[in-house]
This record gives sequence, structure tokens and C-alpha cells, in this order.
Amino acid sequence: GRLAAMTAQVAALHSRDLVVLGLNTKKLAAFEEIGIRTAVVENRAEIGKDFDIVIDCTGKPNGLPLAVELVKPQGTVVLKSTYHGTLDWNPAPIVINEITVVGSRCGPFETALDLLKEKKVQTKPFVTAVYRLDEFDKAVQRARELKIPFGITPYYLSLMDLESGGHRDKAVRAQVIPSLHYVNKLAEHNPKQENYMDFMLENDTSP
Repeated sequence: GRLAAMTAQVAALHSRDLVVLGLNTKKLAAFEEIGIRTAVVENRAEIGKDFDIVIDCTGKPNGLPLAVELVKPQGTVVLKSTYHGTLDWNPAPIVINEITVVGSRCGPFETALDLLKEKKVQTKPFVTAVYRLDEFDKAVQRARELKIPFGITPYYLSLMDLESGGHRDKAVRAQVIPSLHYVNKLAEHNPKQENYMDFMLENDTSP
């Protein structure tokens, strides 16, 4: 996903031996396009289990156990995933192999913007669709009509420029407001609307 796309490119600036592990071969092809080596999860035996650092960007409960499986003894796992639900897993391998687990949230925005400006981090290879700015309002209205709830955390709301009508903060809005296509697809596949549209997966961690 987007988190892995940005994280991998930053990691590539500091590592000569980087591998992105994933499930979707089409998404992995985008990493290959910018020169980052990839592997499919089911073929992970080919890349070994002795990495110094493993970064979990899966957004799924099985991400941490997989990361622990791949990191070497006394290595470091960086956990960036947040997700709903609980993790039913025995953390004994962390203790036995003396693995360090580090939680990582947001980094410095100024540095991130500089990397984008200098084109050291690319976004175009990972763009799968483009939507008009006015679709944000249509998407919110559509979600209300379908009674599909979604949440924007106070932090991201504070980043929005409410006076510009979305013309100066479209990057922020694109991160947290669903597209009209997404809302319609969610309604199509989930008629009971049981999913909570918390796109940053912060419902359990925000005040």
C-alpha cells in the first residue's frame, strides 16, 4: 500500500540490500519499476531469514509474526502497522531471539516534503487512479446517504485548510477522505455497512 511505498523508498536511501515482500504482484511491479527488489510472501524462503531490520507495513495482525520470522537474532523489527482487532500470537520468539521491536508513527513532515521535492521519493508509479477534487464532497455525501460512517482523527482535521475549499490541502484530504469510487464499492460489497471507514486505522489510538 501507500505506507509501504513511501517507507521502502526512504529505507532504500539508507540500505543497499532492501527487499519488499508482498502479496500482490502488480503492486510489487511498481517497486521494481523504481529499482527496489521484491519477493512474493509465499516465496519468502528464497530471501532468507537473517535481515538486520524488518519493517512491518502490512496493516494486518499477521504482519508482526512474519516480521519476527524474517529478522535475525538480536535484529530489529520496526512496527508501523495499526489495525482493528487483536493479535492472537505467542511473542516467545521475540524473547528467545532477543529481538528489538520499535514502534514508528509519523516522521518529520519537513524532511518528507524535501524528499518529494528532490524526487528522492516517487509517487507516480504507485498511482492507480485519479479523482477530481470536487469528488471529496460527493463521496462524503454519498457515505451519509448510505449511512456508512467514517472517521477523521483530530490531528488530520487540524491539517486541513477549511477556508480554501480543499484547494490547498488536497494531499491531506486524499489521505483520509474516501473516493466516491471507494464508497460505492464498499456499499456494493458490504450491504450491511459493518466496516468502519477509518482509512488511517486510528480509531483505537486517537483521543
